[in-house]
Amino acid sequence: YRCAASCEPTKSRLVREERFVAIGRANDLCNRIGNSTQAEEYRIFLGGSGNFRRMLDPNYKANRVHQPKPVHLDAVRDHMVRKWGAEIITANYEADDRIAMEAARTPDALIVSIDKDLRQITGQHYNPVKDIYEVVDSEQAEINLYVSMLVGDASDNLRGIDGLGPVK
Repeated sequence: YRCAASCEPTKSRLVREERFVAIGRANDLCNRIGNSTQAEEYRIFLGGSGNFRRMLDPNYKANRVHQPKPVHLDAVRDHMVRKWGAEIITANYEADDRIAMEAARTPDALIVSIDKDLRQITGQHYNPVKDIYEVVDSEQAEINLYVSMLVGDASDNLRGIDGLGPVK
């Protein structure tokens, strides 16, 4: 998503070139992650359609409904599937859910993501944007989950408990 969003067209004649750049940035990101982590194996998960959270709470991510998707998102996603073997998750849950399931099955897995919600998962983490490695133990993972539940998450349009914020 990030690579596609970084190449929004500015003029109609540049759309093809910008698509090429977006795909190139996705390749570069994958290569940098591979070089930094020295991973021998990897799995890439992309979100699909449907999400059980929207059935439970229609406001889940409702703040994003009117935001247009990046123009080159489909091209980058198709490329990630073809070149990098990415799997599209479509069983009414998100790619993050699948990452958490795989991490639970593979305790020595390295979770690569910029999403703070994945810090609710015990294990090794790598943020490729900040180039930061971190180990989240079970106590910290539980604290991260509870803080999210109490405070809420503005990016996902989830309210916390009224009167509670990060400071309190």
